Amino acid sequence: MIRWLPGLTMVAAVVACTNLEPMPSPHPSSGDVTPLPATTYAGFAWASVAPLGIARSHLSAATVGGEIYAIGGLVPQQLQDGSVVVERYDLASNTWRKAPDLPAPTDHAATAASATQIFVFGGTFASPSTRAYRFDVAAGMWTPIAPLPEPRAAAGAAFVGGRVYLVGGFGTDRKELAAAYAYDPAADRYERIADLPTPREHLAVVAYRGAVCALGGHFGQADQTTVVECYDASSHRWSTLPPLLRRASDFAAVAIGDEIWAVGDDVQVFDGRVWSLGPALGTPRLGVAAAALFPRG
Repeated sequence: MIRWLPGLTMVAAVVACTNLEPMPSPHPSSGDVTPLPATTYAGFAWASVAPLGIARSHLSAATVGGEIYAIGGLVPQQLQDGSVVVERYDLASNTWRKAPDLPAPTDHAATAASATQIFVFGGTFASPSTRAYRFDVAAGMWTPIAPLPEPRAAAGAAFVGGRVYLVGGFGTDRKELAAAYAYDPAADRYERIADLPTPREHLAVVAYRGAVCALGGHFGQADQTTVVECYDASSHRWSTLPPLLRRASDFAAVAIGDEIWAVGDDVQVFDGRVWSLGPALGTPRLGVAAAALFPRG
């Protein structure tokens, strides 16, 4: 799907949802937030672009070198195996092309990107792992990097200030992880940072105003949340932003200028002060990945 703004194209690599076994949770569900304001983006709409070559859910996405990379994910009829498939999208030609495969099948991984590299951590849903890889776009090559301190899946990651921040997810015991880490690519080393105040999985993580923001997610399969918490690396502290209007998990978020766009079953937009409902997708999505592109020229 694609959304047009002056000088901007945002593409979400999206596929059908998958059916996963529910997991019991000791956490209470977040309450609904009502009433909901009318959308402030009534004049905007989504339009179709070229479909992925292979339909996938719970994949990840990143923008590097003017292209969007769609990475791994669950493939229909192969829900427990993950995928090694990587495709890259070129806006000018509206085409997806094959990119080098991941070294191992991956889904529910945490992904972030610098200007020249993509970093993929953890997965899969069936077997959380410590695997971590770096993709050098110029060389077109995946290489292993230092393994995660503990197995993890359904986490999120963001690149801020030269480091990758890894937040949320669950471990081999299927419990949500509070421990959060900063990965230094130059040293190939992890540093533990302040714990995520509200441990959750299947959340969306985005770099916003120099901070690392963790949006939504759930505690087990059923209990989605609206909470938004942001980590400031300079103060080493977490703080809260206004909560999402609607509970969300298995969704994606991107920062565009001074806005956060959270895309999934609903489209919710944060303008730096408040959340509003954005233009609805033609088909609500679960297990979606999103990335933003600015047209060249």
